[in-house]
Amino acid sequence: MQQNPPTETEEEKKKEFLYMVTIQPYYEPKSQQYVHIMTLNAQPPQTDPLYTIVRVLSTPRVSHFVQEYEKCVYAVYNPINPADLITMDTIHTFFNFIMDNGYSINKLLSNVMTSPAMRNRAQGPRKDILCFIEK
Repeated sequence: MQQNPPTETEEEKKKEFLYMVTIQPYYEPKSQQYVHIMTLNAQPPQTDPLYTIVRVLSTPRVSHFVQEYEKCVYAVYNPINPADLITMDTIHTFFNFIMDNGYSINKLLSNVMTSPAMRNRAQGPRKDILCFIEK
């Protein structure tokens, strides 16, 4: 008996997502202070729960001495206070959100990519890899 091929929706449901979560400096215009914000390496698709808290953010140069920087990032916003970015003070809110939505931290990949050997090879703008999450 021949089975029907899965529909696009079923394929999308089966698709696994892996995101690199990073921390980077950002000048917060409201407070006129530098904060460390959380970013992802990609914009989640609309069907992904992360889509509701990740938005493109224009990032000014942190310093005139820094030549290379990303003009836009995929910033993570606070699910409880959607106008606020996730910072080191509210990082627990992000981890509660991902656990509540079925994500897990890929510990093996996170450990490899945050090892001193990998950190020394980093190029480009200053970002620190926090972890990798997957669903």
